[in-house]
This record gives sequence, structure tokens and C-alpha cells, in this order.
Amino acid sequence: MDLRLDEVNGIKVLRIDGDITEDRDSLVVTFTDMLSTPHARIVLDLTRAKYLNSAALGDLVRMVGQANVQEARVILAGAPPFIAGLFAATRLDRFFEQAPSLEDALQRLSTPRPVQPV
Repeated sequence: MDLRLDEVNGIKVLRIDGDITEDRDSLVVTFTDMLSTPHARIVLDLTRAKYLNSAALGDLVRMVGQANVQEARVILAGAPPFIAGLFAATRLDRFFEQAPSLEDALQRLSTPRPVQPV
């Protein structure tokens, strides 16, 4: 797995290439560093990800959960069919905010979400 971190208009983009199975520690550490910015806006670009195992799925759940606690917003973009199917089969498609493409995710994060009444 290769990771590449970019920033587009204040939105952090982590591009993941290959199988998300081994060396997941680098993914978790990189993601945790991205959360150092208050109210971070993050895209995990899965367009070039090929496969993820159950341990990696657990890491994604913990990472996004931590982001939610820190009031960051995370969108998983461009999940290939196998990974999108895995999210659906495990019902995590209800937990993860997803976008069909990196461009769509960047657009969503560029537009403020409406404030919900308390």
C-alpha cells in the first residue's frame, strides 16, 4: 500500500494505492496526524485501493469514529466495487460518508453543511 498526502483548498486528501492489508500502521498514523487541525476536512481517496481485509475495515471504523469525536469531517471517495460492496454488506455504508469520486468529495467539503437545530 502506498499513501500520498495532498491538500486542496484546505481539504486534506489521503490517496491510498494498493491493498489495505499490511503496514496499516502508516495509514493510522498519517490519518491521526491529519486530525491535528481543528475541524479538519479529510478525503480518503480509495480510487486506487484494490482490497481491504477485516482488520483494515476495523481501522477505518476507529479512524472515522475518532474524527467524529474531534468534530472533523471525513469522506471516503471513489471506493471500487469490491470495497463498496464490503461497506454495504457490513452496513458500514450507513456509517461512512461516501462520494463516488474525489471531485465530488472535494465539492461536498467545500460547501458548508447546514447547521442543525439543537
